[in-house]
Amino acid sequence: MWGSHGLPDRLERAFVHHHDHSRREPTISRRAFLRGAAAAPLAAYLAACTGGSPPGRTRAPQTTATALSPAPGPSTLSPELRRIAGLVPRDVLERVYNGYFPGMSGDIVTIPLGFNYFDGGISHSTAWPYTANIPMVWYGPGIIPARGLVGRRVTSADQAPTLARLAGYPDFDAPDGQAMEEIFDPKAPKPKLVVTLVWDAGGTYVLGLWPKYWPNLQRLMHEGVAYTHADVGSAPSSTAPVHATMGTGAFPRRHGILDNVIRFRDGQIGDPWTPGPKTMLLPGFADLYKTDLGDRVQVGTFGTLNWHLGMMGKGKQFDPRNDQVVVLRERGGDEGAEGISWGLSEVQAESYRFPEYVNDLPDISTYFHVADDFDGTKDGKWRGHDIVSLKGGFDTPARLPYMERAIEEVMTREGFGHHDGTDLFFINFKLIDEVGHLFNASSLEEGDCVKAQDELLPPFIDFLDRRVGRGNWVLLITADHGHSAGTDVSGAYPIKVQVLEPLMAERFPTKDHSPVVARIRPGWSFVDGAEMVNNGYDLEQLSKSFQTLTKSDAGKDPTKLEPAARDDEVLLAALPGSVLPALLGKTS
Repeated sequence: MWGSHGLPDRLERAFVHHHDHSRREPTISRRAFLRGAAAAPLAAYLAACTGGSPPGRTRAPQTTATALSPAPGPSTLSPELRRIAGLVPRDVLERVYNGYFPGMSGDIVTIPLGFNYFDGGISHSTAWPYTANIPMVWYGPGIIPARGLVGRRVTSADQAPTLARLAGYPDFDAPDGQAMEEIFDPKAPKPKLVVTLVWDAGGTYVLGLWPKYWPNLQRLMHEGVAYTHADVGSAPSSTAPVHATMGTGAFPRRHGILDNVIRFRDGQIGDPWTPGPKTMLLPGFADLYKTDLGDRVQVGTFGTLNWHLGMMGKGKQFDPRNDQVVVLRERGGDEGAEGISWGLSEVQAESYRFPEYVNDLPDISTYFHVADDFDGTKDGKWRGHDIVSLKGGFDTPARLPYMERAIEEVMTREGFGHHDGTDLFFINFKLIDEVGHLFNASSLEEGDCVKAQDELLPPFIDFLDRRVGRGNWVLLITADHGHSAGTDVSGAYPIKVQVLEPLMAERFPTKDHSPVVARIRPGWSFVDGAEMVNNGYDLEQLSKSFQTLTKSDAGKDPTKLEPAARDDEVLLAALPGSVLPALLGKTS
């Protein structure tokens, strides 16, 4: 039996219990687009309103498994594949389909049971509602009507067409999104500035863990428009693909940024942004907009990693005249890694303009007191952690005012809100995500980050009023995914990637000792197609092996398991990705 959140009923009870009781106070051409859609809601969100560095590139097969045989039609699916697929709710399969691209995605799709997750570090990359559902809050006095909570389902793909309409740019047709009609007042003026503010990993599940920690966001929900059934629309629910969905109005199966790790055409596996923005198969709305309007508008992004660029677009790689300002925290030649100061890698610097002056601002140590204050003890530590040891303070609440000060400097110097047309500014605050990976979403540290993020809203709104003028700007607050709570709260069983990769090599030996399963990721696994065929295996056979994984197989230390739990399966489903269209009745 399935509960209303798309989880098995026994896990549904834990989910609802957790939301209600779990925490105590700590106390191309614009005409080249196509169309489509998909998905599912999260009912518990209403109650909540009243969840590392990118891997480097690694060697992978030159012949991909999905390229070896055509996708099967509905009549050719085996009874066993149909049975397994029948275990999965339709909305979960739709998200997986929307995020799957044959040849670039992994070849075997894996859907964990309930709150289980693939653990190479605490993961949030699933197709379940607890990681897919997000806040979607539009606020702008004088422009956005105060309609409050809206129960209609929307997805991250709806953001770009909504921005286009707000900016008065009708010549944009999003492949998978539509404008969110409820935010528009026909009598309202066109905004001078629209800011997209992403609370990275601040999904509705995470907010539900800390219901008293975001009063400012709750207030904005009622003073603007808040969609209570918003989700990212695709899986895996990871940073890179969802940001590209925000920017293009397309799901990953169209825009090509499928995960934080993808398979390139040459068979290599790695970070999709390593070669710069060219991996994106579609331009962002902001690319088309900036190209057409030129100096009449300004467009920019302030984030941390190259993955955040997807919500804006390709910059000069789309049009050499585009002068989009970007601030990230990368060091040249080390794409995706946090450095000592703000800056772009060499490859990203070819497509975007970096404002050097941001590194002349006060050092992050100026804000260490913000982290120190959270536990009520002035000891130079944050909840017992030496602040400097957490990436020089960057992975503490000190990061937020440090980053906010730099954002205000960029917006002021670059004249955001003071051009002829509507300016667009995209912000990613990644602290909730990174602290969730370090500790988990139900940790006191994560609660501090949610609270600190919420406390930043009033001063930022005051800044917009001063800088642009009240009644001249719009703010969208959203997230790119949720996060995983501690196993004591969720009941999850972490599926250890470092255990599974050698296990699969043992189960599927090869003549040359090269692994058939080349790399395991949350959501799917990459298969070396040549090794698979040369050694007489097939995708359905590999999928069955994943399907039967138990806690003893997938855990780091099975001896610590209760004997009765050792044979519990950890996955709900494992399927060849090539069967997804047939399972859903899609043509491709």
